[in-house]
Amino acid sequence: MDKMLDFFGLQKYPFSNGIDDSDSPFASADLNQALAVYKYTVKKKGISCVCGDTGKGVSYSAYQFKKSLASSPHTVKYMNVFHISPRDFYREICRTLDISPDEKSRQARITAIQERADLFQNQGQPLVLILDNAQNIPELAFNDLPCLVSEDYSKSFRMTLILCGSRKLQHRMYDSSETDWKQELLTHYIFEGLSRQEVISYVRHRITIAGGNDDLVQESIFEELYDLSRNGYCKDINNILQEAMLVAFLNKRTVIDLDVLRAAVEHRNL
Repeated sequence: MDKMLDFFGLQKYPFSNGIDDSDSPFASADLNQALAVYKYTVKKKGISCVCGDTGKGVSYSAYQFKKSLASSPHTVKYMNVFHISPRDFYREICRTLDISPDEKSRQARITAIQERADLFQNQGQPLVLILDNAQNIPELAFNDLPCLVSEDYSKSFRMTLILCGSRKLQHRMYDSSETDWKQELLTHYIFEGLSRQEVISYVRHRITIAGGNDDLVQESIFEELYDLSRNGYCKDINNILQEAMLVAFLNKRTVIDLDVLRAAVEHRNL
């Protein structure tokens, strides 16, 4: 076993951003609200948007929702959007939907995506397309999104489209002169971050699923940890406490207290 894990009596690192807690996710208010939005959107079909500051868990909520649909009668496809051209954006959606990404025009690719969604619908496996980091969708393609879902408002929606991203996604919708997103969105949610009490529960939860005990961290750190984590950013909490574990280990301290926490923050700021 890793010397550091052995020192703290842990099975894995509790504050790694990549920790596999998919079987026991921390049920924060944000996560519960986001999952409710996703489920409602799938039930009604249409477009929903979930966004928030980077590090508050938006992408994690999309991952959890995708996992929850594993045994459902839906075809669930997930795509992480990078900074690409409109042409490459549609090519990547085609690949995600197992459509041959040959040299087609933009309109031909849109039509192919619509036809594939119709096929899933007719097979009784309606498409749920999750676009993560949707703030990166190129402008031309961004304004096309409603027609992917429903080309004709007299027809029922052909798919569920879930847009996840940073606050920039929200700003793009507000500032859009091409699309009235208030009309297009079925529902939306904006992450608020963990509350002070949730920070305590979150830290305890991560320690528990890593095989540790609550006494790894002292109660005295939580007020300061909340402030240091920009009022409840999950990634901030993880990064600070990972550093604190290292500081404690190097100084042969089995408990993370205020002194260790402050030393960790000072080290991170160097």
